[in-house]
Amino acid sequence: MAGWITAFKVIPWGDLIAAAPTVVKGARQLWAAVRKQEAPQVAGQGVQGGQRALEAQIDELRKELTAASELVTRLAEQNGRLIEAVEVLRVRTRVLLVLMAILAGGLILLAALPAAAQSFPARPVRFIVPIAPGGGGDITTRAVAQKLSALWGQNVVVDNRAGGTGSIGLEIAANARPDGQTISLVTGTHAARQAMQGKKLPYDLLRGFSHVTQVTAQSYVLVVNPSVPAKTIPELLAVSNQRPDGLTFGSSGQGSLQHLSGALLATLGKTKLLHVPYKGGGPALADVLAGQINMIFATPLESVPHIQTGRLRAIAASGATRLKSMPALPTVAEAGVPGFEVSQWYGVLAPADTPKPVLAQLNRGFVQVLKSPDLIERFARDSVDLVGSTSEQFRAHIAAEIQRYQRAITAAGIKLE
Repeated sequence: MAGWITAFKVIPWGDLIAAAPTVVKGARQLWAAVRKQEAPQVAGQGVQGGQRALEAQIDELRKELTAASELVTRLAEQNGRLIEAVEVLRVRTRVLLVLMAILAGGLILLAALPAAAQSFPARPVRFIVPIAPGGGGDITTRAVAQKLSALWGQNVVVDNRAGGTGSIGLEIAANARPDGQTISLVTGTHAARQAMQGKKLPYDLLRGFSHVTQVTAQSYVLVVNPSVPAKTIPELLAVSNQRPDGLTFGSSGQGSLQHLSGALLATLGKTKLLHVPYKGGGPALADVLAGQINMIFATPLESVPHIQTGRLRAIAASGATRLKSMPALPTVAEAGVPGFEVSQWYGVLAPADTPKPVLAQLNRGFVQVLKSPDLIERFARDSVDLVGSTSEQFRAHIAAEIQRYQRAITAAGIKLE
């Protein structure tokens, strides 16, 4: 016992206190990493820099242990108090080994953190668009992707994978590696399709994906080719009733939100309309412009330029309120079809089980970009609102939309072929 008391008295407390700032610094870095679930950024070197710094701290402590051994030798040679020196060495060694274990454990903790979160994005990001080029969703994606590329310092590559009313592209996204490097556009069309076809689809928007954010919210504009002799909803319904199969309307595919819009108009307006599905809203709109089909519910982004040049005629807005960019244009409900309301939206999904730190970084990137004044101004001209919701809010929005479309389909008695 006397030896331990003597050892306590001669412990080099000054040396340990001098080493304390190094230990505290390492502990703070580790605590910050745990709280943020991200690797510390040391001198701009990322997680590798953090690991090197901690390894350097362990080396310093090893040097302290070597110094302790030298102290033993000096004490033994000078004073012959070998027993007391051994006690000093034992105490000091235990203290230093504890500190070394803490820092070594920190290295293990850093290594266990998701690598993707430490350096996301590590390479170009693939942004799948499950519709054909030229539609509102494609236009929106490309505008946002350009901003993200500048923000992240990595290319965001838009990859159009049209087909199956979004099934092809969404299935590819769902089966991608959940590291945040592959994301996908999702639209109200896909929620409507899930409401109509449910388990027949190769994906589940609620269970099969991680939810990044809602990007936009907007109404459709019901537009016709100028050759159609109608300027209002009542005139349009009357013209359609005069034709054996009714007027033709295009959509981005079977079971799409545009398909549902036309089916609702036919049911609530008590008329006949012939559905012509395409692989995307862009090709469908092109055929309305060419006079191959009569009309379509199109987004303001893709239709307003053609309305302004007279190549399309706007009949009504599909949402609950009038468009800010076209305040004189009535809604479908105002124009004579009570109960009609359809609104489009765009959002972003990632594969299921994407690590939460990566999902958080994706969300932060999109939210930051969607606050860009020039982007807000550009979309506002076409009555498109930029949203930027949380992941949780976006998932709740999709769930609510699926339920809303299910109620509308049931109430209207719609049966899609």
